[in-house]
Amino acid sequence: MACVLQVTASIENGVSNMVVLNPRTPPDVLAELRDTGNRFVREGSTKSFLEHYKELEGIDEAWRKHCESIGYNSRGGEKDRSLG
Repeated sequence: MACVLQVTASIENGVSNMVVLNPRTPPDVLAELRDTGNRFVREGSTKSFLEHYKELEGIDEAWRKHCESIGYNSRGGEKDRSLG
């Protein structure tokens, strides 16, 4: 509850462009978001938006392959029944 109050207070005090994640967000996802944000702040002026965007293609492809390998589909993470 204290976290919700802190987030609410931050928004009311003028913090914008904030992303509030689900409390069950996996730690490795949180770490990647943190590291990406930090990299963007350090390297942001040295890379164009398109260079950052192009990196997403590889990340997306790796994620799709991972999902296929463990049998997850795009409907809410349910097991794909057709894979047996």
